[in-house]
Amino acid sequence: MAPRGALLRVGAALADGALQGRHAKRSRGTSTEFYDYQAMLPGEPVAGIDWRLLGRSDRLYRRRFAHEAQASLMIVLDAGGSMRFAAVDAGRGAPTKLRRAEELAAGLALIAARAGDRVGLVTAGSAASASVIEPAAGWRAVHRVVDMLERLEAGAGRAGLAAGVDAAATALPRGGVMAVVTDGLDDQGPLLASLRAARGGRSTRGRAAVREVIVLQVLAADELRPPVLPDVRLVDPASGARAAGARDGSEAAAYGVLIAERCAQLRRGVLALGGRYALHVTDGHAAEALRAVLERGR
Repeated sequence: MAPRGALLRVGAALADGALQGRHAKRSRGTSTEFYDYQAMLPGEPVAGIDWRLLGRSDRLYRRRFAHEAQASLMIVLDAGGSMRFAAVDAGRGAPTKLRRAEELAAGLALIAARAGDRVGLVTAGSAASASVIEPAAGWRAVHRVVDMLERLEAGAGRAGLAAGVDAAATALPRGGVMAVVTDGLDDQGPLLASLRAARGGRSTRGRAAVREVIVLQVLAADELRPPVLPDVRLVDPASGARAAGARDGSEAAAYGVLIAERCAQLRRGVLALGGRYALHVTDGHAAEALRAVLERGR
């Protein structure tokens, strides 16, 4: 758990690095500021009709205000037990996956705020039940997100990641974007099914489908490149089965293959939904992962 100032500073640095060379969208103003006209759709209330424009054009338009032009980003953060891991040798001072996921989430929130968009947060799998911050605009919304990130503790909570995705889809306004930050080591079937339902609009209580999904997978370096140590047992995080092989290096290699296959499976599932995917390893540069998803993913 990091002080808010530290987490904000790291998030701001990540946002700066991810946006380097790019132009952030400027805020279009307050909810009462006129933005443009939009053709009326069937079922929309007649109170929104611009009668003067109807008289001039003989067509039904409504006035659209700045707050309606804002996008909404809902971040779903995995705080399950596996996110506690940092390294086999804890003395190396490597960050836990949860700590790096919090930093990435703060970076995403700041990018959204700088663009004038709304941002919200759902935490899933933490020591407490899932918590939801509804999407809102402005720096106060960013501080609310960071405050929740500060209080997070990884644990085997009741609410799984798929349930967090469902909660985020319900909270998102129509056409919003969902970003999931996870290590992807739990059963990916329920997660991908919930993302698919959100994209299809089936988990949003009649609202339009989530416009886009982003998945940032966060892994520790020792998970992708397991060290060969005599007294370490390597276990498949999904099935609980011990990785095959003796302690001469083959067990570590087998575990590395399992993790690589898990990454490839998640990437294929996200791209099949038309989403964006990036893998971040905790000994790498986090801003590169944010830049990857901003540039359409890999």
